[in-house]
Formats: sequence, C-alpha cells, structure tokens
Amino acid sequence: DPADPELAVLLAEAELRCGDPAAARQRLPRVVRVLERGDHPALLRRAVNLAGVAHFAVGDLADAEAAFG
Repeated sequence: DPADPELAVLLAEAELRCGDPAAARQRLPRVVRVLERGDHPALLRRAVNLAGVAHFAVGDLADAEAAFG
C-alpha cells in the first residue's frame, strides 16, 4: 500500500475501474482506518464510498449496505 492515503484511494479507484474490485476491497479498509484518524473528511467519504462500490461489485451486499449506510 502506498504510504499516502490519497494515493491509496486513487489506486483503489483504478483497481475498481480496471475490473479488480477484490483488490480494492482488500486495500480500502486499511485506508479508511488511517483516514478516520486524520483530518481529511472528503477523502474519507470517498474511500468509504469506494469500499461500498467494491463490496457491491463482488456481491457482498451486506457490507456494501453497511458502507453506504
């Protein structure tokens, strides 16, 4: 994972767009935990939203609903 949370979110978004939601789904929980301790609310919202998309894309509807909820 990139040390910079913004780069990690960009990488996860690229993984989603390139058809690898499983990789994004693995990456995003770590990034979200880092962002929850920081002061980047917009980036945190984006990471949580992408996590929901990744969960949905792999068919994990319960976790997708939790992320979007």
